[in-house]
Amino acid sequence: MTMRYAARAALVVATVEVVQVALLERVSVFGAHPDAMILLPAAAGYLAGPGAGALMGFSAGIVADLFQPTPFGLTALVWTFLGYAIGSLVLQVRDAEEGAAGPAGTLPVALVGCLATLTGMAAFSVLGAIFGVPEMLTWYLPNALPVAFLSSLLLAGPVFAAVRWTLVSGASGGPGRGRLGTTTRRSTVRWS
Repeated sequence: MTMRYAARAALVVATVEVVQVALLERVSVFGAHPDAMILLPAAAGYLAGPGAGALMGFSAGIVADLFQPTPFGLTALVWTFLGYAIGSLVLQVRDAEEGAAGPAGTLPVALVGCLATLTGMAAFSVLGAIFGVPEMLTWYLPNALPVAFLSSLLLAGPVFAAVRWTLVSGASGGPGRGRLGTTTRRSTVRWS
């Protein structure tokens, strides 16, 4: 990862976390709030493959863990696997669609965002219960899933655009990519 990409990624993670803490945490529906941070690893995995998704998931998860009353590292653990899983899913869809035009062919960003949010929140709740916070399954999850689903529909576009900006470098379209919007089979970001 070059310094330019690292700086852009840090700026995006910090900006989304500030929006999360300053604005989204204040929006409460049945005790649950929208979560934009969980979309970061999904966006990185969608746009740049499993390695980038895992790296973004770990980075964003560590930052998010600083502001949550859950066991430290739980968010980073879940989001690392989430980013990797989304990146792997997109590669499989891309392979199945041979020659598709977009980063993931016909997979809409909102669908990927919703899938990632619901899967990540369920995994977060189950692991939280295993690591000593059992109320995450009984109170947190039932209230949070509907709010998360609706908010990810609204937040996926801006978050995915911010992550795309992180990956773009001039005319080359970013590391490991051709022109913006085109991908090669099994292309991923090289972070070394």
